[in-house]
Amino acid sequence: MKNKLPFQQAGDQRPDDRSSELAGLRQRAEQQLQKDASPPIVSETELRKTVHELQTYQIELELQNEELRNTRDELLASRKRLSDLYDYAPVGYLTVDDSDCVVEANLKIAQMLATDRASLLTTPLSRYISVKDQGIYTLCREKLLREKSTQRCEIRLHASGGVSFDAELHMKLSSELDQNSRQLLILVSDMTEIKEARRTIMESELKYRLLADYTYDWESWISPQGEYLYLSPSCERISGYAAENFRDNPQFLFDLVRQDHRERVSEHYRKSCVQGDAIASIEFPIVTKNGEECWLEHHCSPVFDDQGNFAGRRINNRDITERKQMEQQHAELENQLRQKMKMDAVGSLAGGMAHNFNNNLSVILGNIELAALKQPIGSESHQYLENVKIAALSARDLVKNLLIFSRQGAGKEQVKTICLADVVSETVSILQATVPCSVNLSLEIHPASLSSCIKGDPSQMQEVLLNLCTNAVQAMDERGELVISLEGAELAERDIPALCKCKPGHYLKLSVEDTGCGIADDHLDMIFDPFFTTKDVGQGTGLGLSTVKGIIEQHGGILDVTSEEGQGSRFVMYFPEASFKDALSNEGESVALLGGTERVLLVDDDRMLIEVGNKMLKEMGYQVTTVTDSREALKTFAADPDGFDLVITDQTMPEMTGTDLIEEIRKIRSSMAAILCTGYSSKVDAAKAKKMGINAFLMKPIEGRVLLDTVRLVLDSG
Repeated sequence: MKNKLPFQQAGDQRPDDRSSELAGLRQRAEQQLQKDASPPIVSETELRKTVHELQTYQIELELQNEELRNTRDELLASRKRLSDLYDYAPVGYLTVDDSDCVVEANLKIAQMLATDRASLLTTPLSRYISVKDQGIYTLCREKLLREKSTQRCEIRLHASGGVSFDAELHMKLSSELDQNSRQLLILVSDMTEIKEARRTIMESELKYRLLADYTYDWESWISPQGEYLYLSPSCERISGYAAENFRDNPQFLFDLVRQDHRERVSEHYRKSCVQGDAIASIEFPIVTKNGEECWLEHHCSPVFDDQGNFAGRRINNRDITERKQMEQQHAELENQLRQKMKMDAVGSLAGGMAHNFNNNLSVILGNIELAALKQPIGSESHQYLENVKIAALSARDLVKNLLIFSRQGAGKEQVKTICLADVVSETVSILQATVPCSVNLSLEIHPASLSSCIKGDPSQMQEVLLNLCTNAVQAMDERGELVISLEGAELAERDIPALCKCKPGHYLKLSVEDTGCGIADDHLDMIFDPFFTTKDVGQGTGLGLSTVKGIIEQHGGILDVTSEEGQGSRFVMYFPEASFKDALSNEGESVALLGGTERVLLVDDDRMLIEVGNKMLKEMGYQVTTVTDSREALKTFAADPDGFDLVITDQTMPEMTGTDLIEEIRKIRSSMAAILCTGYSSKVDAAKAKKMGINAFLMKPIEGRVLLDTVRLVLDSG
């Protein structure tokens, strides 16, 4: 039985069969002519005409035969092409009959099953199907016969030699081509490479999905229509809201943006839509589900498919809240550092001028007091001198405030353990007498703070409160609420500014709050600068708040300011609490013993000061030896160590400082009493002087009574 291709018709014959048929036809025609024994008699003319027709017909036949030969060749070539296409197609072709036997197959399916085509014919196809997939194949055949529509299934085929592979079968009834046929036409595709490609794609997709799902950032993909195609799980971790909220409402992220940043974010989206091929970035805060603020670093970039068509936008949101907090802390540290450098600069300036300025003031004050001693008390000239003295003391306080602001000032000799509640109450009593009745002044002291103490100077604490309350009354235009409160507070490490030397622990919290005009944001960083003021000329020196800050820091405290323009300001001060067991024994007031006959060695490189001090001490009966050179003073003392009862020396002098002079004198006579004076020194203060064993420390300018009281106290205590 010859193998007939599925595209051959039943009447189609091969070329050798056709030649045999033509030869038979000729033989039959000759036999028919021989049977006719009496041929018709025709004339010569008719004969010629018949011959001509025969010749014409012969030529026509030859032409037709030529066309038939050409058509035959074309048909053979076409059949050859179709046969090659069938045999060498990249997929297998099978024709099976009703009993599942293969009746037609191409070379590809034979190759796939590792057999030859002849062996494949008449063999049931099910023989090559794996046992577990037999049912799938059977069901697919039955469905095809029942529904008479193309069916497909995936099964595993076993080739000769034990090799197996995944295959996809497409089956249809041959009756779609030939109504009399019940055979099945089957197309077989090897799915090995396709499944491997699918597995590779799935693994790649899984890898990148895992990468996107478990990345720390919040990743998303938005379609060209603005809908979310993908949202990573980090969106819920960062925002607190599940992905469904964003899918249901593509504007949900914009709704979370903090109100004061929405216009800026909206402008960003407008620009990114216009510049479709550009990568756009912006930083903005959102309010999370639990009400906290979270800063996002938002990157938006376009996505294109393989054909270059716009496929939407990739969004990356990174939580930068911690970075923003660090940037804010860094900015605060920089601001504190600039403030510290500014203070150091002003301190250097103040320290440089304080010594000479205080020496000059000492001369002025000394001469005023000497002149006042010559005038009758109550006289007009005595009153003039008192007025000059008050002005000189105000100038002294101005320099003192500058030094306090720069944290180089004196005043620590007045530090003692004080009950802050008592100081605050006393100060409020003073304020109640001076604050306008249109200002409602109230004091709130927590019961637990009534007996709490700090180490401080009560006069400086009073100065702090008076300064702040005076500013508050002016800020309220003498109408509003002024509240002073005192309570305990526990400060942790995080509550203390970075450059502050305070330690965590229990503090007393003193607050001054008003309902005034508030402080502008651009002024908050400058209110503690010396000489900065928003008041009119002549209404303030600009040293009030700078002095407050200096005093608080000298007391180891912390100052915090909050203000809202048009609403008011709140100054909060924290002072470390002192325990009673560490309380300092507060010295009683000195007895004003103005005179004496003891021998005093007075040393200062300023001749005018020497002259004033000499006159003042001699006026009170003391025997005074004056020297303007510290080395000469040492020689004078060495010449007669027992000839002096007290040494009073300036600290800042050329060749030898006052502390060095006292040290050398005590090498000669260890019990020698000494008083150290200075207009300003960065090397020594009251505490250091006391530690060195110096009997007393005085800051210039020195009032006459203070000098005489101190001299008397030192001599009497010796």
